[in-house]
Amino acid sequence: MRKLSRIRGGAVAAGAVAVAAALTVGVGVSSADVSPLADEQRSITTLGGWRAEAALRDMTVTPVPNLAVANTTREGFISVLAAGQVQRGGTGALHGAEVELSIDIGCGLDVSNGVTVGLQGSVGASANVNIGPVSGFSPGLNASVGPSVSTQLKPGAVSTVSLGKKQLEQPTNPGDPFLGGVRVAELPIKVNNCLGPVSTRLVSKLTVSTTVSNEVVYAYSKPMWL
Repeated sequence: MRKLSRIRGGAVAAGAVAVAAALTVGVGVSSADVSPLADEQRSITTLGGWRAEAALRDMTVTPVPNLAVANTTREGFISVLAAGQVQRGGTGALHGAEVELSIDIGCGLDVSNGVTVGLQGSVGASANVNIGPVSGFSPGLNASVGPSVSTQLKPGAVSTVSLGKKQLEQPTNPGDPFLGGVRVAELPIKVNNCLGPVSTRLVSKLTVSTTVSNEVVYAYSKPMWL
């Protein structure tokens, strides 16, 4: 009887290990796994001869284990500066320029339609991402902290979420470029009801309007994983 009890006890322990392994598959990686990314920039010369550059700087992504310990949820923190600059050109005038920071998010498999995943039961809500809180910017006003950004994700597609915009400011010295930027530091991102890896990509978009043309230039980060 003692031998049988030991066998049963070993089987229960092995089963517990298997259950724990099933629940933690795909949960995340250590919070120490910070992934710094190289700066990215892209520049164009407009039709009137203005030099415009969109850039991404100081980029890091930090995947962390999600607090729910769920294999359908991803969490992480992202830091980045989206910068734009425009150098005076040969003809015409600069009527306006704006830099925008956004993030592309890809969910490979949506399990929001009641699919049973492991031992965690049925997932009922739609696949979604929550980002924030995000700062809201208004011309001539100080930045104010706004609510978190939340949007639904489409499985097998890429969703884009804007994280902020800023008008480029005219320099005091006529020889200096027009400058503007949007920065987030340790911005929390939570993706729910998505089975498998979640891919992200940061985007800096610079829109320029001159006397003779309206032009846009983009800079993209390398893909990152949560």
